[in-house]
Amino acid sequence: MHELIEKALENYYHEIENHELIKNGNFEYGDAILYYCLIKEAKPNKLVELGCGSSTHIASLACDNITVIDMRDDIDKLGFDKKVKIIHSKFEDVDFGFIKEFKENDIVFIDNNHTAENIEHFIKETHLKINRGVLVHFHDMNVGYASDEIRIIRELLKTDCYEILYDPDKDKLVTRYPKFRDHEGSMWVGRK
Repeated sequence: MHELIEKALENYYHEIENHELIKNGNFEYGDAILYYCLIKEAKPNKLVELGCGSSTHIASLACDNITVIDMRDDIDKLGFDKKVKIIHSKFEDVDFGFIKEFKENDIVFIDNNHTAENIEHFIKETHLKINRGVLVHFHDMNVGYASDEIRIIRELLKTDCYEILYDPDKDKLVTRYPKFRDHEGSMWVGRK
């Protein structure tokens, strides 16, 4: 596990471990705790979520500058904090030009529909544009319906452009942090 993750958990786990939002039925326990702690530790100037929901509520506890890009019609009914900027768009229609403005410790959180096409679109549009030190989150790295997405992401990581900060298949935190579970599915990488 990367020292940024260890430091984040060490410094901020106690703030969120018993918060009611970490048990929400969707993005919960270890995934939610790690997200909150990493935001607090990294202090991003920019944070964008491609897909939104429970993760957005967690992020709004830790950050004042959140943009979500999602195509759902009911997005306005999700009760997000006023500091969350909402952009209605299909994933495949997103112009990723904004990614060039992201700097070290800024965060891109990806929780789309888990298709190979969407993740290939993201990689094609951003792979060489992401600046060094930008943190990227891939969600649901442990579910069968995302197998094509997982395969493509694992291939990307072989290019040596990214370092793995947290891999749910390898970094088991449940023994050190009791609110974590064995099924956490968030992978965190950083652009080298």
